[in-house]
Amino acid sequence: MAVNEDEKLKIFEQFRVSMGWPNRKIELDDDQLCVLLEIAIEDYAQYTQEWLIEHQWMSLLGKDVDTIDMAFA
Repeated sequence: MAVNEDEKLKIFEQFRVSMGWPNRKIELDDDQLCVLLEIAIEDYAQYTQEWLIEHQWMSLLGKDVDTIDMAFA
């Protein structure tokens, strides 16, 4: 998932402020924050995909399901 530059800078500023900036020095540069942002996006995507899979199983309950239906569900 791509994040545009303005959104990225806003997220970085929100993170720095939540960690105590400007009163406390934050020793993470933008490259390190980009890596952390990528990890967070991947984790969120995995979480939402797992949630979707878990809730799709309910749509199969009580139905005569073959392998193809299972794959599409």
